[in-house]
Amino acid sequence: PGLSFTELKCKPLSWNVKHNAVLVDAFDLPAFVDGMNDQGLSVACLWHQETQPASSTAPGSRALSNVALVEYLVENAATIEEAKSLASKLSLYLSTYQGQPM
Repeated sequence: PGLSFTELKCKPLSWNVKHNAVLVDAFDLPAFVDGMNDQGLSVACLWHQETQPASSTAPGSRALSNVALVEYLVENAATIEEAKSLASKLSLYLSTYQGQPM
């Protein structure tokens, strides 16, 4: 029961916030699915059955749980181009809620 994460074999990503943001959580958990920052960037995250999470961190990428993606992007990017650039350098790991993929 509750939120659980794929076991990481590397150090997860951490960051210092660059932009103030408002975030919407899922199931009253620290899993943010929508957000908007003080620069006007808005990010929403949807789950697709075909999505394949990372099983390891690709060389040169950084590990991040999929439920932290919205938070990471709105706190660190001011534009869509910046968000795309940041996301391209990530290996996303799967989170589940009550056994179901998030």
